[in-house]
Formats: sequence, C-alpha cells, structure tokens
Amino acid sequence: KHSLADSIYLAAVTVLRLDTICMLDEVTCSHGWHTSGGGNLISLASTAVWYILTYGTIGHFLVSASSYLGADSEAQMTTLKKFDHHRLARMDKDGDGTVTRSEFLRDRLIQGGVCRADDIDVILRNFDELDKDGSGALCRRDMTTHA
Repeated sequence: KHSLADSIYLAAVTVLRLDTICMLDEVTCSHGWHTSGGGNLISLASTAVWYILTYGTIGHFLVSASSYLGADSEAQMTTLKKFDHHRLARMDKDGDGTVTRSEFLRDRLIQGGVCRADDIDVILRNFDELDKDGSGALCRRDMTTHA
C-alpha cells in the first residue's frame, strides 16, 4: 500500500511517461521519496510552488491570448444603444425598409456570436417546410396538411 505522496508521484510518472526516460543511457533517475537526497518536504514544497506558478502563468497567458484573438467560447450579448442606416441595411433581410422582430433577433444572435447565419437559415427553412399554407405562422391547418 502506497502513501498519498507515493501515489501522486507514481501517477505522474505513469501519465507523463517519465519511466521511459530512465531507460536511456547515461540517465540516472531518482525514485524521489525513497532516496536520501530527494523527496524531502522542502524539495516537495518548492516543486509544488514551481509547478503552480509556472503552469498557472502559462494557463493565464493562454486564456488571455485566446480571448484577445476572439476564441472566447462564451457568447457576448449586448444591447443596441443606437439604430442607424448601416444597422437597418444589415438587419433588413427581406429589403422592405423595416426590421421585424424576427430580423432583429436573427441579427442580434449572429452578432452576439450565439450562432451562425447558416444555423438560423436551416431553422427558418424547416419552419417554412412546416408552414404548408404559407401564412407565416404554424397553426392547426399546417398539422392536418402535413399529416
């Protein structure tokens, strides 16, 4: 039966495949906890601090860099503060000069990064297929027509 420290050490050696390094010529491996020079409490504490600082810094850098480069996985929904000609042209998908509630929702979902335009197009095509009478709304007639 191994102690907790031995178990963590052996798991790290196995997962990181450090055991194969010890088989190389001119490489002397210490088994850490059981040698006279390695595995003392000060060495273990300094190693733990070094790993936390090093990998914490690297992890923080990677998260910051991915956020800066736009690889943030969380969608950011914001409210519009103004409505101008540029936004009207972008949002007005049917070109009638007005932005309907569904056109506004479509634009905000795409601009917020919740989904892509292609995803919304698939959903809307599915709606149009189910809307057999072409009324723009699903109703009982569509159920009976579809059945």
